[in-house]
Amino acid sequence: MRSDNGNHYRIPSSIQTYLLSGNQNDIPTIHNEHTGPSDGVVFIDSASSAEGVGNLAGNVTVPLNHLELGWGTEAAEQIHTWLQQ
Repeated sequence: MRSDNGNHYRIPSSIQTYLLSGNQNDIPTIHNEHTGPSDGVVFIDSASSAEGVGNLAGNVTVPLNHLELGWGTEAAEQIHTWLQQ
């Protein structure tokens, strides 16, 4: 990734990074992103992009919307699995 001044930004390879994405654009009462696969707010391609990640330890998409990533069973189970590694 580049900043406006052209500098490169990366998550250092010394940090294990995990990416968790949702793929359900079904958040009630908001206009969900529908022009491509998304969690209702963020495109899956963006949320799961490893660009700028120095040490990608996990990259999973679960059947949840953007809000549910904070409490959904699938998200909690995936995070628990990563923490046990």
